[in-house]
Amino acid sequence: MFDQRLVLTGAAACLAIGGLAGCSSGSTETPPPSPVESPSASPSASGGEESIVMLDKQIQTDLNAVGCHSGTVDGIMGPETDQAIVRFQQAEGLTADGEANGQTIAALKKATSEGRTVCSSTSSPTSTATATPTASPTVSPVGAPCTGAALSEVVPSGGQLQSFICANVGAERWAAGQYMSGPSVENFFAKAQNGTWKAINKEEVCGAASAGLPQKILDYCGLT
Repeated sequence: MFDQRLVLTGAAACLAIGGLAGCSSGSTETPPPSPVESPSASPSASGGEESIVMLDKQIQTDLNAVGCHSGTVDGIMGPETDQAIVRFQQAEGLTADGEANGQTIAALKKATSEGRTVCSSTSSPTSTATATPTASPTVSPVGAPCTGAALSEVVPSGGQLQSFICANVGAERWAAGQYMSGPSVENFFAKAQNGTWKAINKEEVCGAASAGLPQKILDYCGLT
């Protein structure tokens, strides 16, 4: 004879766990997999009409590691760092424009992780980093070079360029960065016009002109 006490006992156990809905009549269900977080975008990744170029002190360390920069890792982004980037690009068969774009940074990180010496002690760039870069689909024809030497032109006299970022948005090219002015750190904004950089007032960039600008440019609005 069917024993109803067994049924009641099983039901009581289910209620103790969390309700009859949690009971399985047969096989055990496999719990859903935990959600996997998407990797964050690389600082120098590009997509659509926007192309990001970033440069700071770390690139000097990496260029030293592969033998393309023999200067002091001082965080000053100028012609010496530009030339080291050009040396690396030439040695790796990349477009030698002195811009630390995504392709250049990826190749540099790879060479560093492999412990390779890319440049010889006697190698020197066969073209200057201050020359107008070769046009590419992500660079506006009227854009200015995103190099330390080029952007130093918009830094006040005596200022030392510390870091910067450039972004192509449609047919425009914008830049932002920081420089040392005596003991203080200041930020700057610039826009490419006819192949050169023109300093843009912070209030203009962070105000009416901010619409459509990449967040990485606007991040400098909150600095200094």
